[in-house]
Amino acid sequence: MPKIKWIGIIDQKDIALFQKYPLPDNSVKTDLPKTMGEMMMKAAPFAFFSFLVCMTSMIVKCAKEHTNIISMPWCIVGLVISGLYLLLHELLHAVVYPRDATVSIGIVKQFAAVALAAYPLNRARFAVMSLLPYLLGLEPLIVFQLIPADNRALNSILFMLSMMGMISPYPDAYNVYYMLRKIPRGSKMLFCGDETYYIPKEDAK
Repeated sequence: MPKIKWIGIIDQKDIALFQKYPLPDNSVKTDLPKTMGEMMMKAAPFAFFSFLVCMTSMIVKCAKEHTNIISMPWCIVGLVISGLYLLLHELLHAVVYPRDATVSIGIVKQFAAVALAAYPLNRARFAVMSLLPYLLGLEPLIVFQLIPADNRALNSILFMLSMMGMISPYPDAYNVYYMLRKIPRGSKMLFCGDETYYIPKEDAK
């Protein structure tokens, strides 16, 4: 378990202050999207796929039960509750880091919550760190399928929790997709400043 600290609300330009690391000479800066707008465009297929999974799950259950199991007012309640996912999402990122790492969790006022760390992770650990927040969508999606159809309140809340939990990690899924396609095996991934680097195998210690 790494050292996790709460840093409160910060400005986007302050992200680099919490991600400092002495880069090896042959570290390579990736060409991952540098702005949220660019990332949203690149990663959109992952968000769309998660949306389809949740919608298909709901439509199949409605068809099987021959009734509408969703109530819009209770969906709004679920949406409000899902706001708690902002910090839980970042905490799930954080717990994957090793014991000697420090992860700073806070809220960037321009867009969302963040977990900031500058620590080299091997490809497998980077993938787990990136994708672990999908649990926040998968767990309510599974429970959603088990709840009786006549409990529209709980069905609606769980549906919205699964929707938000499945869609919110889509930029992280894109990072893993990028890594698998472009980062050499044996390398380590590293956030440093406001950029993402990889350290080739010979220096990835």
